[in-house]
Amino acid sequence: MRRIDIFVSSPEDVRKERSLVERTIRAVALEFGVPITVTYSNWLRQHHRSNKISTTGTNGSEEGRTWLCPCFWEYRDSGLDQEYREQIPNTGSYDLVISILWSRLGTRISPAFVMPDGSQPKTANEYEIGWVLDQLNRTPGFPELRVYRNRSAPPAPLLSKPQRDAFFRQWDAVQEFFAAWEHKNAFSEACSSYSDLEEFESLFRAHFRDFLFRQLEKEIVPRKRRANRQYWKSESFRGLQFFDFEHAPIFHGRTKAVGEVIDALAKQAASKTPFVLVLGASGSGKSSLVRAGVLPMLTEAGTVAAEGPWRYAVARPGFGGDPFDSLAAALLAETALPELEGAKTRDPWRKLAAALKDNPDKVASRMVELLDRISAQELDQLLNCSENQTGVPGRIESTELLRHRKLRRDQPRVQIALFIDQLEDLFSNGFSLEIQHQYFAAVMALVRCQRVYVIAALGSEYYATYREFPELVALTSPSGQFDLQPPTAAELGKIIRSPAEAAGLRFERQAKTGKRLDDALIEAAMASADQLPLLEHLLSMLCSKQVERGDGLLRWSDYTEMGGFDGALAHHAESVFSKLSSDAQQAFDSVMRRLAPNQLHQVACGRVASYEDLVSSPELENRLKTGARSLVDCMVIEGLLTSETDIRRQVMISVAHPALSRKWPRIREWLVEEQELLRMRDRVDACLKLWVKEGRKTHDLLNPGLGLADGETLLNHFRSSLSTAQIEYIQKSLAEQKRGRVIWTVIWLPILGALVSLGALVGYRWITSESLRASMQDFGKLERRIAEIAKTDQAGDQAELKEAREKAELAQSKAELFAAQRGALEAQLKQAQDKLQQAEQNADTAASQRSALGGELQQAQDKLKQAEQNADAISSRRSALEAQLQQVQEKLRQAQQNGVPSSNQRGAAGVQLQQDQEKFQKEADAAVNERASLEAQLQQFQDKLEQAQHDANQASSQRAAFEDQLKQTQDKLEQVQRNADQALSQRAAFETQLKEAQEKLEQAQRNADQASSQRAAFETQLKEVREKLEQAQQNADQASSQRAVFDAQLKLLQEKLEQAQQNAGQASGQRADLEFRLKKTEENLQVAQQKADLASTQRSALETQLREAEAKAQLAQKIADLVAAQSHPEKNGTTIGGAAVNNGRYENEPRSGRSLPLDATQTPDPGTSTEPSTQPVQSPAH
Repeated sequence: MRRIDIFVSSPEDVRKERSLVERTIRAVALEFGVPITVTYSNWLRQHHRSNKISTTGTNGSEEGRTWLCPCFWEYRDSGLDQEYREQIPNTGSYDLVISILWSRLGTRISPAFVMPDGSQPKTANEYEIGWVLDQLNRTPGFPELRVYRNRSAPPAPLLSKPQRDAFFRQWDAVQEFFAAWEHKNAFSEACSSYSDLEEFESLFRAHFRDFLFRQLEKEIVPRKRRANRQYWKSESFRGLQFFDFEHAPIFHGRTKAVGEVIDALAKQAASKTPFVLVLGASGSGKSSLVRAGVLPMLTEAGTVAAEGPWRYAVARPGFGGDPFDSLAAALLAETALPELEGAKTRDPWRKLAAALKDNPDKVASRMVELLDRISAQELDQLLNCSENQTGVPGRIESTELLRHRKLRRDQPRVQIALFIDQLEDLFSNGFSLEIQHQYFAAVMALVRCQRVYVIAALGSEYYATYREFPELVALTSPSGQFDLQPPTAAELGKIIRSPAEAAGLRFERQAKTGKRLDDALIEAAMASADQLPLLEHLLSMLCSKQVERGDGLLRWSDYTEMGGFDGALAHHAESVFSKLSSDAQQAFDSVMRRLAPNQLHQVACGRVASYEDLVSSPELENRLKTGARSLVDCMVIEGLLTSETDIRRQVMISVAHPALSRKWPRIREWLVEEQELLRMRDRVDACLKLWVKEGRKTHDLLNPGLGLADGETLLNHFRSSLSTAQIEYIQKSLAEQKRGRVIWTVIWLPILGALVSLGALVGYRWITSESLRASMQDFGKLERRIAEIAKTDQAGDQAELKEAREKAELAQSKAELFAAQRGALEAQLKQAQDKLQQAEQNADTAASQRSALGGELQQAQDKLKQAEQNADAISSRRSALEAQLQQVQEKLRQAQQNGVPSSNQRGAAGVQLQQDQEKFQKEADAAVNERASLEAQLQQFQDKLEQAQHDANQASSQRAAFEDQLKQTQDKLEQVQRNADQALSQRAAFETQLKEAQEKLEQAQRNADQASSQRAAFETQLKEVREKLEQAQQNADQASSQRAVFDAQLKLLQEKLEQAQQNAGQASGQRADLEFRLKKTEENLQVAQQKADLASTQRSALETQLREAEAKAQLAQKIADLVAAQSHPEKNGTTIGGAAVNNGRYENEPRSGRSLPLDATQTPDPGTSTEPSTQPVQSPAH
């Protein structure tokens, strides 16, 4: 097996580039059919990616002859441990070395690593480059070096001076690095500059394709490669559908925008508000950008500030009826946080939706706690995987990688990326202002917890509406608004060509002009307002044409036949429609009335309808049902309509893209013709949503006037286009209006009678006012006296009752205050317990570190002892050598004494002696150096041990302090509990006092009743005024004679009223037709509405006047009946002192035969009367 080893080094400020490099390497390997195995220095990424991809193709085993083995080395920061820095591999042994730099270099390097010339490198980048260039000098062409430098201005931190200083030090180091290496030709030739992610992706893709192509040419067995190899098996172009998460490999041309959105999100996260709002026109590709571009890159471990692992959720406020239901269902999805609702219920999102609406902060707290638990579980799982992992083949030994992962145990921190798509639905679907504010409050709570990164997409036509919500504007501050611009010509080229290459497709060149079809598409797209949806649809249709032929060629003839760039969508839609049956074509109006956008000028906001309402409505005839089903199914298959399943498991249908409404003449003309109908439908729908939301209350039904007229018109003329809920709502509104008419008819008849009688009553009042004035004044004085007596007793009782109630309320407020204090102290107690637990964990960690350092210290001491033993052995050996040297010297002297030796013998002896001395000196120096090194290590271990001891002591002191705080908090909690108990006891006492006050009030009420019973006795004193009333009786007789005339007039008015009712019924029959004609002109309708409002105001004023007149008429009628009853007191009684009596009763039967209430001059008979006495008249003015 042949290996192609690739080394990719990158600091933490080029994470996006590193992600693009990995994605490009995998894509190109798939394109060339090369299997790949990947290793990482970041152990979190090692366990959250598919690191091994094998490819089998037409070449069988030949495809496995070469393996691609990239290693991604990430430099995190300069504070990493010494052992990690010592594991940096020698880059001279790789086939391709890639270095990506921007505003900082790699980490400091261990002193154990040196450059090829023996010098000490300042950073890891210098070490990498130095060994690569050294190897290139020895073996030209191996390895290949690529250095990519970002030339854009990096964002400098502005919050703290230490951060700014560190940033500028790193920036200066980068400048010095390139200044030091640019004079070398090999380095300068390997350097490439870029200014954005799009440019970097293009550069690297071209360089890597060329590198891999040259490497594969070296294979011993030539590779059987086909031109235009197809490595993406699904559809490469999405038509009118958006690109989703799984389409990331074929989503091209928007890399620059993706990087800018992620940068904005990183800045927002640094400001503790991870929220970005993507603004763009309809058809600009907002949904695809976030779903297939931002989310896949964001959720890779280590792309932004948060390492992850990541989960993601997608919500649409307008999908599913209620925006909170949609948000809750998105958070509970399998890719998000299904653990949030532990119990497996049928609809788990209902409970979460209610919590998000009522208490979003509590939901955010629950999510943070759950994410922390999942992070801890993830850490345990990763550690187990690391201990059991076997290494993959590579330049870095698996044992070293395993040791490296164990030393860099950065705890995972699970995050959630939430995408709120089509936020404009919250403004355009009739949701109330209260719902909108509550939804933004829920989003703010999720953002504030800093574990949920939120991206929202909003149509630019709703920019002014978004600025009206301060909470949403605050979320986008300071860098959270991203304006998505249309793609450039270069970006359009990638959008067209890259997916085509993945699918193995080619573009035809025109024979006459030599112009390629892809170039023509770019020019046409640049000139179109709906460039992206029209372009994707056209490319999808061209692919369908070549599938029928199977030649993989996108032809000019197909392009021309479809009607070109602007006409392809309309041509396709009309072609599909023309092939439908007549029943299906007739169902077009019924279906479109439910799917058409909210108004002609708001075509960006399509509507969603359930599949059952479209094809199985009870109001549709059988033929229309069959036709509607055929129409919807066919248009869904052809991509003109979309079908999705909502949270209630209903299939929902919508128009695939607003561009269809703008480009298909059939829909555009239909929208103009049905504009008035759509407006009526939208007004009724808005009222219907409010009615359902507020609990189906009567006052939320359609109001008489324009709203009810719209509903009646829709029900009578377009019933088949209404849903069941709409029909029910309109019918209930009509029934309520009919009931109101009956009530008003019943009310108006007595009012008219009262108006007729008003003249007579006014005359009667004028005649009898003078005669009754004196008697009424006397009775008024008596009435005031009685009221003053009762009021005096009642005032004292009410004062006592008020005082008792105030005391009870004070006790209740104190109890609530104590309860709130208790809750706050309990929260503090919980925090203290958490801190204490953390301190215990820190102490345990310090203890474990201390024990580990103790072990290391023991090892160092053992090594020191061994070194001392070695030094002693060397000393003894030195003594032996000195003894031998002395013996040699003695022999030499002996030889000198015996005779002069030969020069050769002397030279040999001197050389031997010198060698022995040098050997001895080297061994002694080595022993001294080893001992010094061991002593230095021992000193380091002792320092670490002292630091660990200090940390442990500090943790112990913190633990004692936390325990004291915990004890104080518990004491405060007990005191609050005692105060609460005392408040409860006081409340009981106050309730007893309140009960006593209520008993006194009841006694006062009984006294008042007794005073009322005495009122009858006082009324007997008024009999003295009967003589004065005889004159009033004569006047009443005169008024009675006039009453007959008024009765005749009343009868005439009643006949006129019946005639008016008949005319009103006839007018009601003509009303629908008149109102339908009236709606043809909007200005006349508004004027009529204003007049109706004015008439309603006048009507209210008249009703008020009529009610006053009725009250006056009733009062006058009572007075008249009283006079009539007193006109013949002598009929059945006797005269006693000038007063007519009839066995203690007075005649109270008027001439009309009606029973009259007793007046102020009459005494009730307990045996015959059950009517309560009426209130006396205070003065003639009443």
